[in-house]
Amino acid sequence: MNVVIFGAGNIGRGFLAPLFKNASITFIDINKNLIDVINKQREYPIFVVSETGKDVAMVKNVSALHVGDIAHIAQRVLAADFILTAVSGQFLPSVAKVLTEVFLRINKKRFKWKLNVVVIACENLKDNTECLKQSLMNELNDRVPRNFFSDFSFPNCVVDRIVPNSAEFHLDDPLAVVVESYFQFVVDQNALQNPILIDGIQSTDNIPAVLEQKLFTLNATHAVVSYLGKIAGFEFIHEAIADHHIFELARGVQREMSELLLVDYPTLKAGTQFSFASCILERFRNPHLKDRLERVGRDPVRKLGASERLINPAQRLLNIGQIPTYISSGIVSALFYNVGADVQSQQLQIELKNRPVEVVLSEISSLNIGSKLSEMICSQYHLRSL
Repeated sequence: MNVVIFGAGNIGRGFLAPLFKNASITFIDINKNLIDVINKQREYPIFVVSETGKDVAMVKNVSALHVGDIAHIAQRVLAADFILTAVSGQFLPSVAKVLTEVFLRINKKRFKWKLNVVVIACENLKDNTECLKQSLMNELNDRVPRNFFSDFSFPNCVVDRIVPNSAEFHLDDPLAVVVESYFQFVVDQNALQNPILIDGIQSTDNIPAVLEQKLFTLNATHAVVSYLGKIAGFEFIHEAIADHHIFELARGVQREMSELLLVDYPTLKAGTQFSFASCILERFRNPHLKDRLERVGRDPVRKLGASERLINPAQRLLNIGQIPTYISSGIVSALFYNVGADVQSQQLQIELKNRPVEVVLSEISSLNIGSKLSEMICSQYHLRSL
């Protein structure tokens, strides 16, 4: 089996590559130093940590290519069974540009594909693979035959695994990655030509439900804990969640999220959702992860977007007559998130200093000034600013 992974960072190395045991893995990246190390070592360890300790596993048979090496990337893509991304959603258009050059080269040479190529954008983004596919089609602009992708599957997915910054662990191997023991990788079975028979990859016929369950229950709560923890002066997620007040606020966010999910997705069982939520809080407690608040809370402006993990469910709760008390408090905590190395947090603080909070919210979250949610957030913001 051959796998091409765009992005040789912690997610690509620590989450995606280990799933494909005994496969040949090719990373595509922009970091030449990282590429050189991968090609020199050809293997690396991953440390899987739980609350009881850690286990070590080796990922072998890996290589890497620079994103500009189109000729060699085309060779690897031609032989690939899976093409995956782990680059962050904002860079999917860049991946599409590279793949466009690759596919045009392949089309010109009239090479033949392997059957059943699966392309998955493993990003925390709604319709993640569809976004990549649309960017790719826009770039190609009918420059390949209509049947060019007839043997491709482009399933959207949900991926979940906490992968902290490995620098916290002072590891000897520059490629070593630390990951939590829990993980989830679910793909949309409706977009598959054939089932994926990889241990650890599940499929579902309701990917929107799985996505929002994860985005609202995990990602939203994670962000809120990081913002509250920063305000309280903590450094790590496990320290913040150990604080009684932050824990109760996190549980409140999860309760409100669960109310929305159970209304919008009747097939989701209450017991399953509550168990999922409880498991997440336990994952946050893991001290061996050493997960810094800055990693989790980064890019607050993006996370306060209208379709994102906090504003979207808060507005939808109001639409069904529920008051998002805890979620709105979490949104306010994001407005106070101030980290010097985080460009978005610094831009947000400058905006809030120079303009009314309701105006800033209208621009970054598309909330109408004077709307109920805007008023809820602004009133709490002003109260906390006293």
